[in-house]
Amino acid sequence: MLIDGNVVGNVAYGDSRTDVKNAYPEYNNGNSGYHYYLDTTKLTNGTHTIVIREVGNNGKENSLQVRTVNVLNMKKSKKSAPRICPWS
Repeated sequence: MLIDGNVVGNVAYGDSRTDVKNAYPEYNNGNSGYHYYLDTTKLTNGTHTIVIREVGNNGKENSLQVRTVNVLNMKKSKKSAPRICPWS
């Protein structure tokens, strides 16, 4: 996975995708999905590009369509002191 053109990690391949298996039964691959947990707090707020680069068993590389996302990380709030109920 690339963020803004920089490799940030490897996606986990093998998630169930019965929709893909049904659409392309000749490939016999119902586990063609993938996932990646992205910690957006490591990115600046604003627009970023995400690209998935796949490498086949034959070593051939292919990049999936570039996706543009907008990151808006919320500031951490300070925990307020516990409130004591006057009637308890």
